[in-house]
Amino acid sequence: MLGLLLAFILRPEPLLAHAEPEQPHHHNLLVLNSYHPGYKWSDAIMAGIRSVFPDAMKYEIFIEYMDSKRREDPKNLELFKQLCAHHFERMKPDIVICSDDNAFDFLMINRQELFPGIPIVFCGINNFTDNRLAGQTNITGVAEDFDFKGTLELALQLCPKTRHAVLIGDGTRTSQTSLERISRLTSAYEKQLSFEYYDQLEVGELTWRLHTLPDHSVAFLISYFRDPFGQTYSLEQSAGLIAKASRVPVFSCWDSFIQNGLLGGRVVSAFNQGRSAGELALRVLNGESADRLPIVRESPNIHLVDHAVLKRFKLREQDLPPGSILLNKTTSLYEKYFFWIWGLILIMAFETVLIVILLLSRRRRKRSERALHQQQALLRNIISTIPSSVSWKDTHLVYQGCNEAFIRTTGVEAPHIVVGKDDYELFGDKQEVEEYRDFDLNVLQTGRSVFDIEEQVTRRDGSCRNLLASKVPLFDETGAISGVLGVLTDITELKKNEIALRESEERFRTLAENIPNVAVQGCDRKRRILFWNKTSELLYGYSRQEALGQRLEDLIAPEALRDRLVDAIEQSLRTGRQLPPEELELRSKSNQPVYVHSTQIVIHNSRNEPEFYRSDVDLSERRRMEAKIQQTQKLESLGVLAGGIAHDFNNLLMGILGNADLAKESITPSSPVYEHLADIKTAAKRAADLCRQLLAYSGKGKFIVETINLNDMTQEMTHLLEISISKSVVLKRRFAPNLPAIKADPTQLRQIVMNLITNASEAIGDKSGVISIATSAVECSAEDLRQTWLNEPLPEGRYVCLEVSDTGCGMNEETMKRIFDPFFTSKFTGRGLGLAAVLGIVRGHQGALKVQSHPGQGSTFRLFFPAVAGAAEYRPAEPVSTDTWQGQGYFLLVDDEETVRAVGKRMLSWLGFEVLTAENGIEALELFRQYSDRIAGVLLDLTMPHMNGEDTLQELKKIRPDVRVILSSGYAEQEISRRFDGKGIAGFIQKPYQVESLKRTLQKVLE
Repeated sequence: MLGLLLAFILRPEPLLAHAEPEQPHHHNLLVLNSYHPGYKWSDAIMAGIRSVFPDAMKYEIFIEYMDSKRREDPKNLELFKQLCAHHFERMKPDIVICSDDNAFDFLMINRQELFPGIPIVFCGINNFTDNRLAGQTNITGVAEDFDFKGTLELALQLCPKTRHAVLIGDGTRTSQTSLERISRLTSAYEKQLSFEYYDQLEVGELTWRLHTLPDHSVAFLISYFRDPFGQTYSLEQSAGLIAKASRVPVFSCWDSFIQNGLLGGRVVSAFNQGRSAGELALRVLNGESADRLPIVRESPNIHLVDHAVLKRFKLREQDLPPGSILLNKTTSLYEKYFFWIWGLILIMAFETVLIVILLLSRRRRKRSERALHQQQALLRNIISTIPSSVSWKDTHLVYQGCNEAFIRTTGVEAPHIVVGKDDYELFGDKQEVEEYRDFDLNVLQTGRSVFDIEEQVTRRDGSCRNLLASKVPLFDETGAISGVLGVLTDITELKKNEIALRESEERFRTLAENIPNVAVQGCDRKRRILFWNKTSELLYGYSRQEALGQRLEDLIAPEALRDRLVDAIEQSLRTGRQLPPEELELRSKSNQPVYVHSTQIVIHNSRNEPEFYRSDVDLSERRRMEAKIQQTQKLESLGVLAGGIAHDFNNLLMGILGNADLAKESITPSSPVYEHLADIKTAAKRAADLCRQLLAYSGKGKFIVETINLNDMTQEMTHLLEISISKSVVLKRRFAPNLPAIKADPTQLRQIVMNLITNASEAIGDKSGVISIATSAVECSAEDLRQTWLNEPLPEGRYVCLEVSDTGCGMNEETMKRIFDPFFTSKFTGRGLGLAAVLGIVRGHQGALKVQSHPGQGSTFRLFFPAVAGAAEYRPAEPVSTDTWQGQGYFLLVDDEETVRAVGKRMLSWLGFEVLTAENGIEALELFRQYSDRIAGVLLDLTMPHMNGEDTLQELKKIRPDVRVILSSGYAEQEISRRFDGKGIAGFIQKPYQVESLKRTLQKVLE
């Protein structure tokens, strides 16, 4: 209770906090205004004063207007004096504020009579000097000093091409005074500007002159409230009249003129005048002496510009001085609510970041929980699946858990039986239990781990196991020992293996002695040979008796390698480290090079002495196979290049052959250009034949496979072969009877035979010679097939061999390496693509090829083709169609080559179709979606950018599953058929195709 009472007494709020509040001190302010209400200058000054005294309860403002703009005569001043004496006879103001010269002069004359002792604050006083305050006290204020120089500099900054300036006055005292001051400033600008004064002009003449001002002129309104005839004008009328009449920008030094069509200036701000005077008055009311407050002599002027007028005269806003105030400038919602918008954005961003942080925190927590659960599960899984036996006990050596391996090792039935028991309860031999319990107690007492202790455990079934034990102390969260962890490794089998290892050492020696294909040598620290197996005898030529006791480097190391071999052996023996395997060129007893892959190792004998052993694998066969693989890869790379060239060349031939074909169909044989078109077509076909040879070399030629008899086919070519060779060459034939059939393309095989015979004839040259062509059936093993030119896996079995030999000049080894390169030629071999095409055709038929040749001894080519069961077939040539089949409807042609699209469109149009073309798969799909119900079929190129033919086919099938798509490519039909088997293609046509082949394909697909 005492505490509550003290708190109540000492509370900061007074007990009578809600008593009637003290009334604030009230002040009366009198403002003597030189002009009249509604006059912008006067109203702006009053707005500035009121901005300092917003509290009407504390400050009451009285205003008396002299109206001297409209009534400037002594009688009016006398009446105004009587009015002020009457109004303030009883209620004296606390302070008097006077604005502009007329009010100031009135107050200086009548102050002692009307407002004796009352402080005065003035504003808007022009040409102020201290002489005007002679004999006055308790007075301060703000001088008004218009800045014509600043306004002129602003005009020149906005209108840099200005050469003429006009100053407008009305003859009043204020105007005359201002113009006199200005005239003293203009002399500094006489080289840049000419000045003209429009003073006391009648309105009509003034407006006419302003309207006819020359270009690059500006005007300055000093004062125009009265014309020479006594007609007065308001500020708005005066400024509006002049701004409307002038064809050039008009500037002013007073803000009251702005917003009435004038551009702006370095203006005297009536608002700033009033606010500055109000601030001085407030300081006086707050107790400061007016005499101690310095007079504000520097007029608070500002750069003020009407934005609308600025745009009217096409002046640039960026030319304005910094800090300029723009009137009538429209602001966007963004500018108007800039801080609100960015405040909301920042709040939303903060909330978003906070939400993201919370989400990330929650996500991290969940991830941590998952990681902890995973680690716990992983730890349990590791302990339960680890091959070593793991168990853990408390400080009383009572088991708290174990893994499955512990159960298997100790013979206990299950893990739950172990928990809660000690070793005495689990194992029968107490002496053994006492031994390994001593180790556990030592770990618990010392806190130190022990490793690799051999223990023996007698299991419940009576069997004994040899164990290698490690004991580790367990700690709780306080760091105190809470138990012991035991890891047991069953070494029972290891003990048995030690015996088995000794037995195997002898077996290893026997094996090393007789291991095939690996030469093993061993030497002691002095590099004297201790071991030399049979393969070493065969590889290096030294018998065991010759090698034992000799230094290893003396027998097998060439002179250049001797020091290196000695260093390697001594380093291995010194460090015991195995050196990395390496390939070496050693020497045999006959001083022949021996290429081996050598591996070294150091082994310690029973006396713990190091012995150096090395095993060498002969690399001669591998080096030969590597050279063959490199040659095969080279041929495959050239094949890819040849295939690519043929594919692109086929597109070009498509345009030539197709257009020639269409042109021939459009004229009669009697036409004078018919033969020329036939020549073009013949030349194009020869080029197409070259493409087929390129494709044959690449293995992607067009194969029409039949079951044929090689004897029959070669026999048919006898006459053609005889006329293809020199007359001095004899052609001999030797055909094996009952020759098995083969699966092959007869046209491609004829190409092989012709190329080989032509090559053989050119190798013989003008001399007499013999060319032999023979067939046979042979059984080829895997080793036989590996010895062939192509390094591709071929199945063992029965093959049909075609052999072509000649007695020509033969070839050296360098020439033989290049005979299958495209367009390789020499004076000995054939020319052009012949043998390259042979290799490609053989590869395409999954065959093999062997070549034997020596300079001056001729050459022999043997070609092997897999034999097949069954009789040979006969396929007659397709007759040339003479029907007038015509298609109908729309047909979509898709090809990325412009030439192929153009000629293909003409062919399809000639066959009766309305043709739509697309240069890629994406464009084709767009057209197909638009015309899908009217398209009879699609002729689709296989290789295109952006979307290839295979992907386009799948998308077309999705749109209309029954669409008939014919694929077009320069590659073989068999390759396309294998690739697109089961994917729903309706047909295939190989480039370059002619009208007749296209018609047959379309007729087959559509009918």
